[in-house]
Amino acid sequence: MRAQECKDWMKERGYLERWILPTEDLYDEHPELKKKFGGAPLGNSPEFNPWDLRLNNDVHICHDNHVIITKDLPEESNLKFSGSDTKRISRSYMRLVDPNLGGITPTSERIIQDVTRIPRSLQKVYDAQGVRVDDNTYNS
Repeated sequence: MRAQECKDWMKERGYLERWILPTEDLYDEHPELKKKFGGAPLGNSPEFNPWDLRLNNDVHICHDNHVIITKDLPEESNLKFSGSDTKRISRSYMRLVDPNLGGITPTSERIIQDVTRIPRSLQKVYDAQGVRVDDNTYNS
């Protein structure tokens, strides 16, 4: 997600403005870290990355359900979801996640639910003075 091409794609679709980024002064006293991590999402922990934590799984489950529901439709049907080859899988997933194609998953409610957990997760790490916290903060 740090690649410029990805950021451009996210900006075009309005996703980049919702990206949680470090403040400009976060690395002021650590220029080597600013060069390496500046402008990138914080942390490499699922609790700080809702898409990695559970939203990807929501999409996979939704895709699998759509494949099952539409399995008896003819192969040429535009309503059919398929996991039979990479081209069909890609088309099926795009139809689920791209609102311009009628995308329905993950829902806004699920995104908000997971994003609002981030501050609690960050607070737990802060309270532990930056040490890894091995609890299920995403379930709290």
